[in-house]
Amino acid sequence: MSFGVTYYGCESVPGRILKQTGALILLKYGLLFRTRFLGKEFKIPKEGIKDIYATKMHKGKDLYQYVLKIDFVNSSGGADSTAFRVPFPKQWMTAIEKMSGITKAKAKEDASS
Repeated sequence: MSFGVTYYGCESVPGRILKQTGALILLKYGLLFRTRFLGKEFKIPKEGIKDIYATKMHKGKDLYQYVLKIDFVNSSGGADSTAFRVPFPKQWMTAIEKMSGITKAKAKEDASS
């Protein structure tokens, strides 16, 4: 569990990049993000996680810092991705790899950077 995590929203949701703070929790069935003030929750089941990597880009915009980006299958069955700024990103990548069964996390820089 990490507090002070920034959530930048999902690629599939049109509009600007979100910037919500809250807690990211690693559970045996997936990831849970809960906003600090609004109490909104966002869940990613472990079966839906396809890739995890570090990048500076989200929704086609430069965030000017590395964030943890997760590619996953959303509830409607489509490909989606989301981004979080977390403390200790390498430890988070390793923990999510183990929980989800991804063979190796990739640190990749977007081609546009």
